[in-house]
Amino acid sequence: MKKVINTRNIAIAVVALFLVSSLSYMVTAYPTGRTGCTKKTTTAGCSCHTFGTAVTAVFTGPDSVNAGATVIYTLTVTRTGSGNMGCDIAAQIGALAIDSSNLKLQSGELTHTSAQTSNPAIFRFKYTAPATPGKDTLYATVARGYSGNWNWAPNKILVIKTPTGVGNNTTPVYYSLDQNFPNPFNPVTKISYDVASLSKVTLTVFDILGNKVATLVDKKQEAGSYTVDFSGTNLSSGMYLYKIEAGGFTAVKKMTLVK
Repeated sequence: MKKVINTRNIAIAVVALFLVSSLSYMVTAYPTGRTGCTKKTTTAGCSCHTFGTAVTAVFTGPDSVNAGATVIYTLTVTRTGSGNMGCDIAAQIGALAIDSSNLKLQSGELTHTSAQTSNPAIFRFKYTAPATPGKDTLYATVARGYSGNWNWAPNKILVIKTPTGVGNNTTPVYYSLDQNFPNPFNPVTKISYDVASLSKVTLTVFDILGNKVATLVDKKQEAGSYTVDFSGTNLSSGMYLYKIEAGGFTAVKKMTLVK
C-alpha cells in the first residue's frame, strides 16, 4: 500500500510540474507577443488558449487603397470578464508597420509589445498596399488572458486601386462604396466611392430611423474615383447610414458620430 501511495504522489507531482511548465510557457509567450496565428497561415488559432467569444476584434479603416499608398488602420479588441489582451495581425500581400507603441513588427506581422490591460485595447498600424491593383486581405487573431479565450477578427478585404490620373488604366471597372474614414468620427468624415461609367449618382445620409439628413451627391458623374466630406456638426451622436445609387448599383454602409 505504501508503494502505491508513493507512486500516486509521484504521478501527481509529475502532472503538477507539467501544468506549471505549461503555465510558465503561456505566461512567458503571451505578454511578449507571438505571430503565425492568423488565418493567413493556420486554422488552428492560438495553442495557448481555447476558442471563444469572450474576446472579439474588428478592423477600422478604408475599404480601398491606391496601389503603393500607405494608410492607417485600427484593430479594436474588446473582452468580457477579466484578463489582459494581445493580438497577431497579418496582411496577405501588403506590408505592415507600427503606428503605436503597443505593437512591434515580428516576422512580417504585428504583435503586441506587452499584454494590454485596457478594455477595449486599441492597436493602430500602417498598411502599405502592393504596387499592382487587385485585392488584399488583413487578418487578425486576438487573445484574452494567459489561459483564456482566443478568437478570429473578421477578415478585412481591401480593394487595391489604380490612382486616378496615374498610369494608363485610370478608369474603375466596377462600382463600389467604401467605409467612411475615420469611423467613428467627430465631426467630419470622408466617404469614397467608385463609378464605373457615366452615371447619375446619388449619395444620401439617413439617421437610424430612416430619415434623410443630407444629400452629398445628386448629379451625373464620369467614370472615376471620388471622395466627399460629410459633416455631422449639426447632428446628434449616434449611428447613421449612407447610401449610394449609381448605374443600377446600390450599397448602404453604417457610420458612427461620437461627440
